[in-house]
Amino acid sequence: MTPPDTHSAHAAHEPRACRQCEMMTPEAWRRHWKLERPKRPWHAITDGPDLMARLPRSAHFLTILAYRPGPDGLPAAYQGPLYWEGDADDPAAVLDDMRRCVECLRVAYGLPSAAIRLWLSGGRGAHGTIPPHVLGADAGHPLLPDIYQAMLETLCPRAIAPTFDRGIYNHGKGRMWRLPNRRRTDTGTYKVPITLAELLHKSYPALERLTHRPRKGAFWPAETALDPCPGLVQLYQQVRARVEAEAARALAHRRAGIHAGAAQAGAGLLYHLFQGRGWIDQELSPGKWSVLCPWEAQHTTGQPYDTSTVLFAPHAGEAWGWWHCSHAHCAGRTIHDVLALFSAQELRDARRAAGLPPVADTSGGCKPDADEPPPTHGSGPLVEEQGSGVPVP
Repeated sequence: MTPPDTHSAHAAHEPRACRQCEMMTPEAWRRHWKLERPKRPWHAITDGPDLMARLPRSAHFLTILAYRPGPDGLPAAYQGPLYWEGDADDPAAVLDDMRRCVECLRVAYGLPSAAIRLWLSGGRGAHGTIPPHVLGADAGHPLLPDIYQAMLETLCPRAIAPTFDRGIYNHGKGRMWRLPNRRRTDTGTYKVPITLAELLHKSYPALERLTHRPRKGAFWPAETALDPCPGLVQLYQQVRARVEAEAARALAHRRAGIHAGAAQAGAGLLYHLFQGRGWIDQELSPGKWSVLCPWEAQHTTGQPYDTSTVLFAPHAGEAWGWWHCSHAHCAGRTIHDVLALFSAQELRDARRAAGLPPVADTSGGCKPDADEPPPTHGSGPLVEEQGSGVPVP
């Protein structure tokens, strides 16, 4: 069954005609807020130190990172804190993972306790951030979501933080979090700030009781009072260099003709299968597309086309490409699960669109050809470059 196309509802919102969107100069850093109800428009607001005072009381969600658009109107650079989020059926397990993460930050990287900002979501999860000044990331970066995702894998790998959501490092307009001290209609509780001492020393029941009412006050020093953390500045620079190198490598492949995603030449059979169902959104970088996950209805976080599900074009000499979904519900799925959703006719149409010769249909369904097997390394291009520890396509 084809998932419903919900992307068009968001695309229909026109900020220039919206009275709730702020007018701003093209070079302004901006964020987006929305009401609590699902599928509401994302309203633009200029980023700045007085942003919280300018938000309407009806706002319940706000994007974490600010962005500055390029000439085409799409985000060209991002700016904001390093962020992470834990979410699980057992909120106590999330808090255990948060404790391990902050202890690693303090012990292994020398991060001062005052630089860690923490919140309880009032539901199943908890959030954390570190101001960009502490990382040496004040200037922002076009690939900041990718840099932060790679940093999290170094700081808090799955082995020590299995409840952390790895699919929240979105491009596009970014990822939204619930605003603090707004009453949730689903639970009647509030997202509230907590101190590091409370996280480390209070039990889960005691912490959960804090979400029963708004919690205001000064919980952390001002960001301007914090100094850069040398250990995290070094990590940020190292990860940024690796992410930039991978982006440059992808661009070189495209220029060499290995990837030609925009022209759909060499885009791969998966690309044409997804395109046939209208599941392709935008090209995020050469040979990488944001797509609709076939199991979108089972995701508990995020929104359709939020870049948590992507396709990669194939390498030279390959035909299929790779699919990857960052959501926990898709962690065990492979390309074979994806192909099982398509018919033999859809595969023939995809081969024709890709300029490949037809093959005999002996199965009545969509499956890999014997001479062109798809990759078998999980749901996406998660192979490591030798010696880097960074996933690359």
